[in-house]
Amino acid sequence: MVADSASFAFALVYDYLLPIPPGLLAVLAFIASGIVSAVPADVGARDTGIEARAIPDLSLDFAQWIWTGEEGSPGGGAPVGWRGFRKNISHIQTGCPVCVTFAIASDNGYIVYVNGEAVGDNLAKVGSTLAFLQLDVYSVALNPGGANVIAVNSTNIGSAASVVVTGIVQYGDGSEEAFVSDNSWLAFPGASPPAGFQNPLFVDAGWTPASQQGFMGSGPWGDPSILPFTGTECQVFTS
Repeated sequence: MVADSASFAFALVYDYLLPIPPGLLAVLAFIASGIVSAVPADVGARDTGIEARAIPDLSLDFAQWIWTGEEGSPGGGAPVGWRGFRKNISHIQTGCPVCVTFAIASDNGYIVYVNGEAVGDNLAKVGSTLAFLQLDVYSVALNPGGANVIAVNSTNIGSAASVVVTGIVQYGDGSEEAFVSDNSWLAFPGASPPAGFQNPLFVDAGWTPASQQGFMGSGPWGDPSILPFTGTECQVFTS
C-alpha cells in the first residue's frame, strides 16, 4: 500500500511518464488522500487468503481402544514393542479435506504423524497411567488435492496395549466428518512398522484391520479425558 497521498498521486502518473506541474501534483495529492483514507487500515491483515479453523468439539462416545490383535482377548497382554497404525482420510463428494483436529492417547506411548510429518507424542508419559488417561489434541492442515493419512507408532512396555483416537475432518465446503479409532484403522502386527509407513502413498495392502478392545470405560483403561487444546489452530488457504 502507498504510504501517503502525495506519493500515491505521483505513482498514478509516473507509470505513464507524464510531467507533473507543481500545482497539479497538489491537486492530485488532495484527490488521492480521499482514496487512501477510504481503504481500511487492517486490509493487509484481513486480505491474506489464510484463515485459522476453529477447534471443533471432540467426543469419545464412539471411540474404541484398538490394537493389533496380538493381545488375544480385549485388554489382554500384548508383546512388548512398537506397532504401527494408519487411518486414511477420504474425500467427500462435495468437498476436499482441508483440516483435521484429533485427540489421541496410548498405552504406553505414541508418536503421531499426519501426511508423513511427526506432529506430536506422549513419550514423556510412558510408564504413567496418564499416557492413556489423557488425550492430547492436535490441529493440522491437510492436502486438499491428494491423499491424507494419520499414522501412529505406538509402544507397549508390557501387559495390555492400546490406542484411542477421536477426530473431526473439516472440508473446504464447510462440512465436517467425525472419525474414531475402530476397525476402520489398519494395524501392522508382529513387528515394528516398516520404514515410510507414515507417508500417504505407502502401500498398506498387507496390513490388517485393527482389533477393537472396547469403548471407553472398558478394559484396564477406565474413562480417559481430552486435554484442552494448547497449540495453534489449523491454517488453511481461503483463495
